[in-house]
Amino acid sequence: MATKILLKKSNVNSAQPQTSDLDYGELAINYEDGVLYYKTNSGVIDVIARKTAGGTSGITINPITANYTASGGDFLLANTSGGSFTITLPPAPVTGSFITIFDGDSWTDNPLIIDSGINSIEGDGSTINVGIGNVRIDFVYNGSTWKTHIPIDSQYLETRLTQFEDDVITYAIALG
Repeated sequence: MATKILLKKSNVNSAQPQTSDLDYGELAINYEDGVLYYKTNSGVIDVIARKTAGGTSGITINPITANYTASGGDFLLANTSGGSFTITLPPAPVTGSFITIFDGDSWTDNPLIIDSGINSIEGDGSTINVGIGNVRIDFVYNGSTWKTHIPIDSQYLETRLTQFEDDVITYAIALG
């Protein structure tokens, strides 16, 4: 059975926890304002996340259809239906900088090109061509290289496994 995690909470507009309200590692939420708080290492209450006016999460996903130089914290929807183009990662990232890029059409037809600029991607090379559709790629700078993460959903995995299974059967038939 799953463990239920409860946060300290408030529904009073602009209410913020006091330093005595939170222990280190403990969180509090004001669900009226949409603000999530924590206690810093120096004992100060700070904000982890805050929704913007109008109830959105504050994350803006920018549609991109042509060459673009990303900035740290960008969420991009890269639509290559008009042809391949290049997204260049930030030239002077700080450790922890991140970029998230979503497939806006199908990179399978027109691959998206990612250029690491003066840095590297996974410590190896500076440019990659992404020819896999319906994915999201997260880039995080670790201080020396851009690390990548591509979450895979079950539909993508099932499709690839089916293709692999078909290839194995075809190969087995060919061997007799």
